Amino acid sequence: MKNFNEIKGKATTQRFVALNNFQTPTPIQEAVIPMALKGKDIIGISETGTGKTHAFLIPLMELIDSSKSMVQAVITAPTRELAQQIYKRARLMSEADPMLKIRCIVGGTERLKMNETLGTQPHLVIGTPGRIRDLF
Repeated sequence: MKNFNEIKGKATTQRFVALNNFQTPTPIQEAVIPMALKGKDIIGISETGTGKTHAFLIPLMELIDSSKSMVQAVITAPTRELAQQIYKRARLMSEADPMLKIRCIVGGTERLKMNETLGTQPHLVIGTPGRIRDLF
């Protein structure tokens, strides 16, 4: 994949790529996205700032069906800060597909308040393992 135009997926995925102003994939994105779209298991290693987060968010955008009200993907991060950073990048997914529901579930937030926000099933959950386990 030499260009993001090669992704001939859903209109929402193409909107997500456009909202991020992506033109040419980084090496990690070029290697990971086609494999992820085929459902392959991947371990990717790359320096900070090389586009790893979008290397998995773009395929998730393509694979999540926002018409189904159920959790379809869970992203775990070892720290609250990293989970919030991923969530910040993922929020544009909801702009590309307004039906898509994304929740960030991390410690430092009142558990009762967080339970109330989960009244509607999110499609994508991003959070720390401990807090996700506590709530689900």
